[in-house]
Amino acid sequence: MTPLAEELLGLLRRQAFGRAHAVKAGALATVLGCTRRHVQAAVEELRQNSVFVASDRNSKSGGLYLPATEEERGDALGSFRRATLTQIQTFNRLKRARRLGALAAGQQTLFPGAQTPQ
Repeated sequence: MTPLAEELLGLLRRQAFGRAHAVKAGALATVLGCTRRHVQAAVEELRQNSVFVASDRNSKSGGLYLPATEEERGDALGSFRRATLTQIQTFNRLKRARRLGALAAGQQTLFPGAQTPQ
């Protein structure tokens, strides 16, 4: 893990254990001396290393936290699942629109020489 990811994990363990203690990414960036994008990248790195970093987007005080209970872990997984399904639906719609746009223009694909997506 990168030093930033390790530092972020330590900070979350000390200050953001449980949804009630969620910390906004901007506040974490200030404490860590980096940008919100760097915090987001470090969060993704932690998740890729099987660290359960959750985000609460439903409350005014929302932010990032380490789930303290099974209920919090379940809620976070439900949120990830919904976001993933939405991305898959968007991908499929864009893929279909690409194919229909090409066919409406009298082409087999939008990109000459490419195969029509299935």
